[in-house]
Order: sequence, then structure tokens, then C-alpha cells
Amino acid sequence: MFYIVKRDGNRTAYEMLLEEMRKDPNRAYRSRYLARNLGIESQEIGEELAKMRDYGIATRSGKSWYLSE
Repeated sequence: MFYIVKRDGNRTAYEMLLEEMRKDPNRAYRSRYLARNLGIESQEIGEELAKMRDYGIATRSGKSWYLSE
């Protein structure tokens, strides 16, 4: 399961990431872009994206990430 690290108010890094990706679900996202926009370290974004991939929420193609929903 996802570990809880509170960020922006009461939202976790996972919630912030999912919210950002849901703004345009057909878009390809790069982890660097997400890290810069959300103000979260790239390594943590990468870990969260990997967890999302493991649970079938996101897929990866090359260096880009997509929502699977």
C-alpha cells in the first residue's frame, strides 16, 4: 500500500500526483515535470509512480507515464 507523507495541507504526495494527472488523463507525463509542478522530489515522484504502476493505476512507455483509468 502507499505510505502516507502529508504534503500540501492534508493531501499526500500520491493524492497530489493523481489529481495533477487527472487534469488531462490522455496526456503523457514526465516525472521531472510532475516533481517540478508539485514541489516534490523526483525520487519520491518516481516511487509513487512505480506504486501506481504496480496497482494498475498508471502505465509507463519510455520515459512517459499515463493514467490507466
